[in-house]
Amino acid sequence: MSTLQDAFSRFLSDRPDAFAAPSEAAYKAHWQTLGEQDPLALAFAGGAIADRLAWVFAAAYQGAVRACFDGARDGAWIALCVSEDRTGEFPGVVLENGTLTGSKSWIAASDTVDQLIVSVGPSLHGGCHLLERNDPGVEVVARPRKAFLGDLSQGAANLTSASASTPVDLARADRFGVAEPFFVVVAAMPYLAREGARLDEPVDDALAGIVRDLNGIAAAGFHSDVRALLDVQQRCAAIGKVLARRSEGTTDGPGADWAEDGRLLGMYGRGLRARAQSD
Repeated sequence: MSTLQDAFSRFLSDRPDAFAAPSEAAYKAHWQTLGEQDPLALAFAGGAIADRLAWVFAAAYQGAVRACFDGARDGAWIALCVSEDRTGEFPGVVLENGTLTGSKSWIAASDTVDQLIVSVGPSLHGGCHLLERNDPGVEVVARPRKAFLGDLSQGAANLTSASASTPVDLARADRFGVAEPFFVVVAAMPYLAREGARLDEPVDDALAGIVRDLNGIAAAGFHSDVRALLDVQQRCAAIGKVLARRSEGTTDGPGADWAEDGRLLGMYGRGLRARAQSD
């Protein structure tokens, strides 16, 4: 039996409680106790301790970045920083004389992120460099939180002659567009199993089927079969919709979480469908 299937079977047997993490910092601190694992195992383990969908996304995001880029330190949260301000108010990042200057407009988990993978310009084509949050010339600033995934901070980065001494290998970078949805589904599996039990909704068999197929995708390379990934993503989203409906009208934390962030599980469908059609 595969590692992912083993992990899911153990989870169903024990069905441990989620870790009560009222803040991003609290979740990150507990996530760090999981230790360094391969991205697949880390995403699943991070989802298994998540008590809300924002932390499911955080666990998935850390797995996805690690699967596509090297350089993450053990226990560090790392963010891929590509987006730039389109209005021109904040100039984009340029590389001059071995230093990076300019701004990036979106950073996941900006309050707690430790490392940044920063692209030169608004795409990966200009190359990327690894920066530490505390490096000279690096400033991470908070942005107003949004309603969707509002428990997870979002911010921007301003660089002023930050050293570009650590280029990042981009050999796997083009996989990130499918890595994020793949790892979101992986991290969601234990979360959905726990929610199914809480809501007395029989979803374990359907989830076990998704886990089996996720394992097949992973064995071939998570990026190798977009159509298969689209299929498991759609099945995951369908289970999420069932659980969200069961939570409608409840005033507890999980019910509010589904109302605010339930669309996380379905939001990748359009992009995956476009990729599948172009293959």
